[in-house]
Amino acid sequence: MPRPRLHYRTLVPLGYRDTLERSGLSSSTCDKLARLAFRSMIETQKTEQRRRHGHFWGLSKASGDRMFSAKHWPEVKKQAEATGLLEFNKRYSDGRNGYQAFAASARLAWPYRNGGFEEYQLARKPRSKQEKATRLGAVETWLAAKLPLFTLPDDVTSTDLWTSFSLHCWRSEEFYATTCEYGRLHTNATSLVKHARERLDCGEPLVQCDIKNSQPLILGRVLQGLADPEELREWIALGEAGIIYEWCLEAVKDLGISDYTVHIPAQFAQDGSELKPARQWTEMVRKWERKHVKKSMLVMLFAPIEQTQQSLVWQAVKKYFPTIADAIIRYKQGGHQRLAHVCQRFESNLMIRAVGSAMIPWLNESPVFTVHDSWTVPERFETKITEVTKQKFEEKQLKPIVEATKLDRPT
Repeated sequence: MPRPRLHYRTLVPLGYRDTLERSGLSSSTCDKLARLAFRSMIETQKTEQRRRHGHFWGLSKASGDRMFSAKHWPEVKKQAEATGLLEFNKRYSDGRNGYQAFAASARLAWPYRNGGFEEYQLARKPRSKQEKATRLGAVETWLAAKLPLFTLPDDVTSTDLWTSFSLHCWRSEEFYATTCEYGRLHTNATSLVKHARERLDCGEPLVQCDIKNSQPLILGRVLQGLADPEELREWIALGEAGIIYEWCLEAVKDLGISDYTVHIPAQFAQDGSELKPARQWTEMVRKWERKHVKKSMLVMLFAPIEQTQQSLVWQAVKKYFPTIADAIIRYKQGGHQRLAHVCQRFESNLMIRAVGSAMIPWLNESPVFTVHDSWTVPERFETKITEVTKQKFEEKQLKPIVEATKLDRPT
C-alpha cells in the first residue's frame, strides 16, 4: 500500500499564490519563492515603518545563500523581482573608499504589503538545514524552542490584517526566531500586539517582569565619558527611581507647553451632532501626557538630528542636562541611527546573553519568552527572575526597578 503523501504549507501574501501558479516556473523554484515570501512577510511585520511606509530590510547575498544555497539564490532573487514579489535596493555600499556602509536590502512590493495572506501548498518538504540556517546563539535557540509551549485563545482576534497574520502564524505553529545585526531577538512573541501577547497561555499563571525606564537608563550608561559625569549621575538616578518620564513631563511643562494640537481627518471629528464633510481637517487640542513623553523620548533616540532637536523632550534635556543633549547630537553625527543601535546592542547583551544565560539552568523546560526589555515567566519564578535581572544590571553599574505584572486570565 503506498504511503500517503504529506502536505507541507507556508503562508504567502494574498494574491501571490495565483502569480506563482501562472508563472510557468518549476515547482522547486515556486517553493523557494513561497518560502521567501513568508520570510519577507515576517520581516515586514516587525516595524510600522516597513508595513506602512515601505522601509527596506536587510537581505544580503550571505542571507540568501544561507536560505537557499549559493547555487540557487541568484535565480530565486531574479524571479522574486520578476514575479513582482520584492523590490530590491540596488544602491548599497560596502563602506570602502570612505563611503558609509549600507547593506543590500529589499521590501515587499506595494500590492503585497497590506498584511493579507493565504496558504500555499509546497510541492516537497523544505530542507531543514536550509530552513534553520540562522545565526542564533545558544540562549536564542533555547528561547525559540519555548514558543510552542504557549497557546493563543481562539477569542483573540483582530481586524488589522498584519495582526491577523501574526495570530495565524502562532496558531498554525509557524514559529520563527531571528536576531538583527544589533543583537535583538525577534520572534512570534515580539511581533504580537500587546493585548494578544498578554493572553498567551501555558497552563499556569504568568507574570511579566519589565525594566522600568530601561531606554533612558541605558542611554545614560552609553554616554559615559561623553557628557558631564555629574549630569549623568543625576540622569541615571532618575531612571533608577523609575521617574524619568514623569520628570520629563514636568520639564516640558516648564518650557511653557501643557498641550499640543493635532490635525485629524474631519470625517472622524464630531462638531456637535453634525459630522463634518470628508476631505477636510479638524484641529484638536490634547493635553501633554506621560505617553507622549515616551514617544518623544523615542524620537530623541531614533530620529535624525533635525527631528531630535525639534522634540520637546530633547529641548527639556538641553535646558537641564545640556552636556547630555549635546552628546546625543554628537553621537548621531556619524549616522543618526548609530546611537539607537548602540543602545539596542547594550540592551540585548544584558537581557539575552547575561540574564538569559543565567536563567537556563533553573528555568530548564519551563515556558518563558522575552520582548526586548521584559521577561514573561510562570509566576513561581517571579522572585528569581527579578533577582537575576537586578544582579546583571548592577554588574553594569545600573540599579533599575524591575516591575512585575501578573497577567490575569479572563474567566
